[in-house]
Parts: sequence; structure tokens; C-alpha cells
Amino acid sequence: MLSDKYIAGFFDADGCISVNWTHSGPRMVIVFTQETSRDYILTEIASVFHGTLHRKSNRPITELHIYGKHALGCAQRLKQHLVIKKQYMESVLDMFLSKTIREDGIKELLKQLRIQPSPQPNFPSRKWLAGFTDGDGCFTGKVRKNGSFGPCYKVSSSLHDRVAIDTIYKIFGGSVSVRGRIIQYTLYLSESKAEEFIEYFGKHLVLKRTQADYILQCARQGLYKSGSIMKERLKELKSEAKSVQQHRLSEVAAE
Repeated sequence: MLSDKYIAGFFDADGCISVNWTHSGPRMVIVFTQETSRDYILTEIASVFHGTLHRKSNRPITELHIYGKHALGCAQRLKQHLVIKKQYMESVLDMFLSKTIREDGIKELLKQLRIQPSPQPNFPSRKWLAGFTDGDGCFTGKVRKNGSFGPCYKVSSSLHDRVAIDTIYKIFGGSVSVRGRIIQYTLYLSESKAEEFIEYFGKHLVLKRTQADYILQCARQGLYKSGSIMKERLKELKSEAKSVQQHRLSEVAAE
């Protein structure tokens, strides 16, 4: 079973919380989103929080919706592990539990939190970083002029949600760039940096575990010089069979 920290990281990357106003009153809704080809990760989260999968008919996207009391339970479990959406989750949850929630109150809360985002934690937890990476991060790279491979880790988010990127940058270094309303983090994975970074959280990855493991293996064995081979192999791993990653879920359950 996936840990709450991992799911919180995945939620910070690809999740949202909203309120439906029904004839019987407000109802909390928590939504996770993922490409349909990888929505088995949502199936695993659904088994934890009793959600329902909705596959889009016009695009390859699947959403996991968690409603009502199950959404409240999910919020209570994840709130302490969140980074980007921590304050918003806690505030909406407090409104529900105190029965003071109003439609105009939610809109005003969101406006305030956009101006004053969540405080930056001292460091990202290992499982949170794995979930966040499986949601929004990627391992990529390019072949240099000398034929060697230069792998890197990248993640982008809205400028308003930069607290996660700033936290990762504070611990591991790298570079941060801003273009319009988007902030991007890049960490070039030299042999030593690959060991430092991937060893920190790599074993908790699900969707991108094989990519991280491959880069780490090449770093340890001095294989960066085989640039074209590494590039092609990394490309293959990104499109690997669904069954391989589903097997990883069973490994996570045993950890």
C-alpha cells in the first residue's frame, strides 16, 4: 500500500480539493489526475481512500474523485504531509469540521493563499519527494558533443506553487528559472549528484523507479560516456510496459 507521504506528494503535483454545493449542503471533493496509460497508480490510491475513477472520453486523462466523508478522511490523513497545498487543505478542512464553510468564504480563502502561499519546510521527506516526482517530475538528458550523456532531473509548476521547487533547490542545489507564470527546476545529475539525489528517495518511486535506477546504475559504473546508448535506453524505460510498473506497486506494498 502507498504511504500517506507518497500520496501527499502526488497530490501536491497532480491533485486538487474543491467543494460541491448540493441541495443538502456543501460536499468536499478531492481529485487526483494522471495519464490514462498510467492510471493504475490512481487505482491504488482509490483502494486507500475509496474513490471513483473517471476516464475522459476526449483525451487520455483519468481523474480519481473522492467524495464526502471519504474526502474528509483523506484530507485529515494527508494534510500534515503536504507542502504546496498544506494551508489550503487545512483551512478547507477546518471550515468543514467547524461547519462554517460558505461559498464566498472558499473563494476568499483561495485568493488569500495565492498571495500568501504555504511556508517552506526545512527539507522534503523522501516519500513525499517520490510522489511529487511521479506526478510532475521527469528524468531526461542529452548527448554532449564529446559523446557522453548528461542526465538531469526537471520539474515545473505554477509560480504561485513554487514552495516545493524552492524546498528541493535548498537541499540539492541545481538551477531555477521563471518564464511567465511557470517556474522550472533543473538538477544536472553528475555521477556524484546522481548518487546523492536518487539514493535519497529513489527506492520509493513507482512510475519513474526504473528510470532513476538506470541513471544511478550508470553513474556508479561509469557508463555516462556511452551517450547514445543511455539516451535510447532512457527513452525505452519511459515507455515501458504497464505490467512492469504495476509490479512496482507490489514492491511498495512490501516496503
